[in-house]
Amino acid sequence: MQVRRFLLIVGFLGLIQSVWSQSTILDDTTKQVYNAKTTRFLLERDLLFNRDTLYMIDTSLNNVHRYEMVQRLEYLYQDLGLMGTAIRPIYYQMRQQIGTTLGMNAYQPYVYSPDKVKYFNTRSPFTHANYAQNTRGNQKIYFRYTRNINENLNVGLHYRRENTFKQFGGQTTRELATDHHSLAIQTAYTSKNKRYRLLYHFSHLNQIVFEQGGIETSAADSSANGEIVADSLFGYEFETPFLGLSARSWQTQNTHHLYHQYSLAKQLQVFHVLHRTRQRDDYEDTGLSDASNLSYYQVFANDNITTGNAPFIYSNTGTSEGFKYWLFDNKAGVKGSLGPIYYQGYVRARQYRLEHSREGQVEAANVVTIDTITVGGNQIIQSTIDSVRTQINVRELETFVGGAFGINFSKRSRLFATAEYALTARSDYRIAVNFELGNFKARAQSAFTTPTLVQQRFTSNHFNWDRRNFNNMLANQAEASYLFRNNWLLLRPFATFTLINDYIYFDNTARPTQANELIQIATGGVDLHFRWKQIRSETKAIYTQNLGASELIRIPNVLVNTRLYCEDCVFSKLMHTQIGVEAHFKTAYLADAYMPVSKQFYIQDNLLVPPYPVIDVFINLQIGQVRGFLKMSHINQPANSGYITTPNFVGMRRAFNLGINWLFFD
Repeated sequence: MQVRRFLLIVGFLGLIQSVWSQSTILDDTTKQVYNAKTTRFLLERDLLFNRDTLYMIDTSLNNVHRYEMVQRLEYLYQDLGLMGTAIRPIYYQMRQQIGTTLGMNAYQPYVYSPDKVKYFNTRSPFTHANYAQNTRGNQKIYFRYTRNINENLNVGLHYRRENTFKQFGGQTTRELATDHHSLAIQTAYTSKNKRYRLLYHFSHLNQIVFEQGGIETSAADSSANGEIVADSLFGYEFETPFLGLSARSWQTQNTHHLYHQYSLAKQLQVFHVLHRTRQRDDYEDTGLSDASNLSYYQVFANDNITTGNAPFIYSNTGTSEGFKYWLFDNKAGVKGSLGPIYYQGYVRARQYRLEHSREGQVEAANVVTIDTITVGGNQIIQSTIDSVRTQINVRELETFVGGAFGINFSKRSRLFATAEYALTARSDYRIAVNFELGNFKARAQSAFTTPTLVQQRFTSNHFNWDRRNFNNMLANQAEASYLFRNNWLLLRPFATFTLINDYIYFDNTARPTQANELIQIATGGVDLHFRWKQIRSETKAIYTQNLGASELIRIPNVLVNTRLYCEDCVFSKLMHTQIGVEAHFKTAYLADAYMPVSKQFYIQDNLLVPPYPVIDVFINLQIGQVRGFLKMSHINQPANSGYITTPNFVGMRRAFNLGINWLFFD
């Protein structure tokens, strides 16, 4: 391992030296023609809201060493300790989509969402290549290519692969844990007279996770009151997972998204948005005959719909099932700008379909009745096996009306509001108001939302529930911040207050439940950056207090991210550098556990995730258009110990990481 690490460092530094040597022989004319300043991109929301905003690509060294998803999301998310595993926000997030949604979002941060797709306008072909890996099996490959066909048409593609090895329970030290592939193809077109604009992208996600269920524990690993002792989980490759090599989750998504508009006048445009998604979620475990696998499911085998407490419902040899979800969304409306005022109005029709399949299990079961039920005005044929429903086949059409209004009072003061209402029996709505006055920003949101399809109904070999009697959930949130900045200091205090009625969550049996009490959460924090000569410091600190009678949303009281580094302290004549240390810390809390069958996080009371600082040291380097990093992550790891990300899942051990990031403009 030491020899391999040495060869990696030598090879990386050799590549940097080669790049520097090449850059020194380029003449000034070549370097000035095409660069980051000639490559710009726009986002769909800016075109929709009539903002003439073009963004420059990021060429800075900041955060180059952060290549894992949780790191890129500023450690505000919780995963299973590895790249590509299920992930969720630690802090409550308001739903942005009203109506009936699927609710399987465990891999959503890995999806190319329409609001984040970049549509470029380049004067030359632009290529962005990125590679990163570490000595524990992390590997990331990122590639983007885009070019203008002519001054009015741009096309491009974007590919990303992330995979890693298991950190515990693998039969070898290089046993694959996750394999992620995503692809996006995008195009942007503007007519010669500038009246017609079109943005289109296709995105694909293929996410495979070899589920482990966490580290297996026994009575010897628990205290007298039944709580799991955290220190019993750090045997790593010597630990045994609950689920062996037979359990696997697989999610695929294919999305077509089109936005186009036509300008009838400067004050009036018509627009249309078409969005089509196909999502498939599969789960299989062919090892139900294994005692460890059965013991994992046995804990949750108390569903009152089933007979007895068996850890399986249909098959005692294996589970192979999945969901297929189709969404077809059409939105059409008008918008425009009248001086400082922006307006928008639209009608939206969304049709979805959900099917559930179970391979080789329904056929072998005893079908005792067939009946018809009505959901949303549609008749659905249902088979019943030993009083357990076995199929889900739902189709529904929902209609919405909505709009937006904005006014710029001055260059530093503005008000912007959006609203949407569902013309359905449940009458969903969402309202958001944003206000800015100088450096002060405030936002208020209210959302009345239908339970997700997974919360309403689920059937599998291990779970069956029907919660279509759940009420809509009402969430209200207010947030405010103020920015103070001068030449050496940036200070941004912020606060958020959240109220939730009829909160829907997954309880400690991993089944959906609706809370009777009001959820109240208050959060306050500060972003603090300072600079002195070549020293830089960046800190985010968040304090959270649950004001309700019970904690159904578990959040650490304190979360801190801090980074201290020196810029251009060495080799300043050869390259741009950052040498520093960063730390992430959370206080102890009852983090949510994860159920791979339904791909849902659920509350638990058996393991208090202890407080622990994770410390990394890094060197970021830049020569011309090439950036790279060397990092030792979790450098403070004690012997035979570590930290926990999710109950029974441990974080990455100490590892050496390196990466290179290369921009081409010709």
